Amino acid sequence: MLIIEYFSNLHNYSDLNELKQHVCDAVEGQFNRQISTRYVTRIINQFRNGKLVVKMKMMRRSNHETRVAKIKAEIEKDPNASVRKISDATRIPTTTVHAILKEEKLKPYKEADVQTLSHHQMNDRVTFCQIMKERDIDFNYIWFSDEKRFELNHRGNHQNTRMWARERPANFVNSRDAHPINVHVWCALSSQGIIGPYFFENNVDQFEYQKMIDLFFYPKLRDEFELSDRVWFQQDGATCHTTDASLEL
Repeated sequence: MLIIEYFSNLHNYSDLNELKQHVCDAVEGQFNRQISTRYVTRIINQFRNGKLVVKMKMMRRSNHETRVAKIKAEIEKDPNASVRKISDATRIPTTTVHAILKEEKLKPYKEADVQTLSHHQMNDRVTFCQIMKERDIDFNYIWFSDEKRFELNHRGNHQNTRMWARERPANFVNSRDAHPINVHVWCALSSQGIIGPYFFENNVDQFEYQKMIDLFFYPKLRDEFELSDRVWFQQDGATCHTTDASLEL
């Protein structure tokens, strides 16, 4: 790179021998290595003919391919490795690691939280699928339903809230009520459309749930879609769903 820097300023030297001597002195002073003026002459000729530039590009490409191979090998060895860990293991700067990962279209996917299923629950799912397969069921008439509680003063993910400071700010806190205001929302959907949302005014117990089915879901299903023997209604195993009175509806 030092020699290239000198060659880039060829026009500043009227005497080529002066340039050669400057290059030799610079290499010896910075790297404690002696080079001959003949070697410098050969490099100058390559630079003028464009061969040196091509060679440098090939070297950069080869170096880049080597870095890509190192990063891929490190990810294959440990797919959960962080960018900093990959950088430490391969001795490649983190910015270069980021660029290569983006170039290779690799994305840092987060681990997803899913509900743990017991063997009994897995067997129940298989049994249910076998029963549904054996029966003559039109899946367009299956209504899937669920409800969700929403906190009205919920601020979202704290991981997205940051403040740059040399010391922790005294008032940088999020006060939260011991009993926050919340609302329960229910909805049902099928390939035919959506029924809901329905907002519960009180806590959801079997009586509130049964009232919603009688006064909201059935009338909506009858008036806007189709209420017949072909309709299947799906709900989860919440207590208010599985009481005898709720199952008889």
